Amino acid sequence: MVNLIRVDLKNCIKNDKFKMVFLLFIALSLLPFFMMCADVFGVTSLELFPTGIMGLTLGRTTRPVLNFILIMLPLIVCLIYSDSYIFERDNNICIYFFARNKKSKYFISKIISISIIVFLTVFFALSINEALTFLAIPNTGVRGYMGLPDYELTSNINHFFLQSILESSPYLYNFLLIIIISVYSSFIAIIGFNISIIFRIKRITLFICMFLGVHLSEVILPMQFTMESYIQALPYKLEYFFITLLGWLILCIFTGVVGIGIESRR
Repeated sequence: MVNLIRVDLKNCIKNDKFKMVFLLFIALSLLPFFMMCADVFGVTSLELFPTGIMGLTLGRTTRPVLNFILIMLPLIVCLIYSDSYIFERDNNICIYFFARNKKSKYFISKIISISIIVFLTVFFALSINEALTFLAIPNTGVRGYMGLPDYELTSNINHFFLQSILESSPYLYNFLLIIIISVYSSFIAIIGFNISIIFRIKRITLFICMFLGVHLSEVILPMQFTMESYIQALPYKLEYFFITLLGWLILCIFTGVVGIGIESRR
């Protein structure tokens, strides 16, 4: 299985589609940095936010870019490698893998490969924004959360998810949000791959179904049980986050088991 994973990772990285998506993520990481630099150019420390809340994940100026990423995320992450089985099936490539390996091992290795490559792609690209913000902006701002000075905040009111971490270590908090985005992206990509096994659909159908399905779930589910709420740091309880995370994990496992079971009997 290790060899299959290695082959998948190599094939994905060599793919022009992956390079295009990776560059897109880099651009979406750099754009909010330049937007933020333009917004704070020439301002005094009295008008400046602390550096920890000026990056892509929490920045006021960068919010439109984060919203755009969340809207396009199902489409972008599925483009990375979720359609790999569709390509190999349509070009009769997978039969060579089936001749040497069990179908279950083939599909499990692809699921692992997709989770690794999607997580690392999203995490690396979005981390660039936080690193540039930390290096370029001096941490001298005195404006606090919600645009208020720190001394005007009521300490017992939570404005953010896991606010205690944000207050003690803003940079750690930013990377925690990036990890949540990366895990969420991996879940979407895995489910997209599993659906391509179950229904044997075409690429365009897969992308449309995942785009509409993910956003429909965000509309139907209560806000405290949607991943986007925690990515945007809305102040919901930690136990709700774990329930949401568990729900996505169960969905990944369920669709994977169903897909592999159906394909193994074909």
